[in-house]
Amino acid sequence: MSLLNTVTGRSLLIKQTADASLSQAIVSPESFATTLLVVAMDVLDKEMLGWTPQTISMELQDELGVKIPSTNLSRLLTAINLYTTDDFSFRVSRFIHLSNILAGDDFDAEEFDPADADEMAWAVTESSFINPDHLERFSDEIQGYVCFKCKEEGLSRLPGVLSFAQKYWTSNNYAAEYFNTDPDMFAAVQGNLDQPLREVEQSVREAAARMFEQLAALKLRDGSTEKLLQRLRRG
Repeated sequence: MSLLNTVTGRSLLIKQTADASLSQAIVSPESFATTLLVVAMDVLDKEMLGWTPQTISMELQDELGVKIPSTNLSRLLTAINLYTTDDFSFRVSRFIHLSNILAGDDFDAEEFDPADADEMAWAVTESSFINPDHLERFSDEIQGYVCFKCKEEGLSRLPGVLSFAQKYWTSNNYAAEYFNTDPDMFAAVQGNLDQPLREVEQSVREAAARMFEQLAALKLRDGSTEKLLQRLRRG
């Protein structure tokens, strides 16, 4: 066998291995928006950022031989929106809508679905991976909504990733107000108050770990996800 045939065969094997991984990611209900964006940019290149949803879906199917499910297409389009626009940072209606999609909710145009603390915390986390500029400029309206929802859900303070809204946060520390002279009671009550906050922050950590694991396992046609993962983990 000639050297050329050996190289060609190896290249074909690499592409086949990558395409199997990429196809699996495209159809998996577990795929994150970030993963889907990496897949689409690897298969279709950056020019796809300006394509219509129908064209993106058709081209992915032509390239990979599988049809992207509607839920995954919504996540991919959300990732593209985060990458190319500032809607998520400035329009509260888009912030809520995109937060729901990133959290895995099915879109229902007939029903308003307010984003909860879990969904917002993950959406802001994932948006910071896709476009870190979002963290620098959330509108006052979005900051106010974040504080309202977190208080409504009983969080004792804002989760770290939502701290951009701190200027609109008012103290919710009932333990300090009523049990400041009883350290044991203060610790017990404060622990209960902090439980919803701990659950949100744990949920974000677990989702990020799953996403990193997903990206690490992804095989690309061009290069690997190693440098991307290094950047994401550095924050």
